[in-house]
Parts: sequence; C-alpha cells; structure tokens
Amino acid sequence: MVRERVPELAEHDAVRFAGATVMVTGATWTHSQPSAAMLAVYETDPEPAAMRLDFTDTLRQLLEVLLTGLLARASG
Repeated sequence: MVRERVPELAEHDAVRFAGATVMVTGATWTHSQPSAAMLAVYETDPEPAAMRLDFTDTLRQLLEVLLTGLLARASG
C-alpha cells in the first residue's frame, strides 16, 4: 500500500515506513492520552502543558518527517 501511494520509495524503505508507522502510532497514542492527574497539572501549570500532544497533528508530523527522510536518503 505504501508503494502504491509513494512509488519512488524502495521496497525495503516502504517496509521500514510501515513498521515505523505502527510503532509511532502506538507511542503517540499513549502519550496523547493523559491521565486525569496529568490533565489537572496541564490546567494549572503552563510549562508541562506545553508538552501536551495532539494525536492527529503529532502523528502526521512524525510520519511526514520519516517519509521525507527516507525519500531524501534514497535520492542522495
């Protein structure tokens, strides 16, 4: 599926991208679902609140960076 959408990506890099997508998705989801205690901290202290992750935005950015890096390395 990855190569259907990004045919310039080599097969081994498409597999790496797919595997990394699974890992990054799990990690991002976990960190974007704060506990009730963390939500309370975020509401009272702006410093840790700055570290709060939005799942969709963060995942999109991480996958864009990964894919861009794989493509740049392949063309370099």
